Amino acid sequence: MDIDPYQEQVIKFLNKNYFLKNNTFFGKVEEKQCWGKAIVVSVSQILYFDFEFCEDIFKRWAHSIGLPDDEEVWRKSYNPTRLNATWSPELAQDLAAFTLINAEAELVAYLAEEIKREINSEILNTLVTSATTGDDFIEIMKCEGYQLGPTMYNPTNFTPFKSFISMTHDELLNERENSIHWQNWLRARKHN
Repeated sequence: MDIDPYQEQVIKFLNKNYFLKNNTFFGKVEEKQCWGKAIVVSVSQILYFDFEFCEDIFKRWAHSIGLPDDEEVWRKSYNPTRLNATWSPELAQDLAAFTLINAEAELVAYLAEEIKREINSEILNTLVTSATTGDDFIEIMKCEGYQLGPTMYNPTNFTPFKSFISMTHDELLNERENSIHWQNWLRARKHN
């Protein structure tokens, strides 16, 4: 099989930084568990490659290093939808005593933010499938709270690409109210 230099670069990066143990991905530096989707996102951002390109190579790489070719195993190791948080009362007391931080409140706030991100990600994935043009995609990004930012340039080959910046809450509400894609998505949700 012939591998082009871009694929080889991604595979080299994956081999250098990640490994698989018991159908779970780990970073080699800290031996910390990593989800496949997070790895693909970081690879695409670090190497300035398209997400789908990196995802395809990542999937082939994962199977080549021992991940079974089973959809259920892939789903669990790639993008699980489960959040898990544990702490002990002793740890919470120690943290409060030394730093005046309420560990339980901080953990709950963090989990709420993660759940919000996951929901936004699923909404975005659903909406993006209805986009047929670049303008549709920009409209969908505005419904998620991002507007078009300055043109950025890939440092490896100086090709331009669009960037997005955050919008105010009032602008977000206005975009959602006036977006056909958002309104169609809401109608579909109400029917389900």
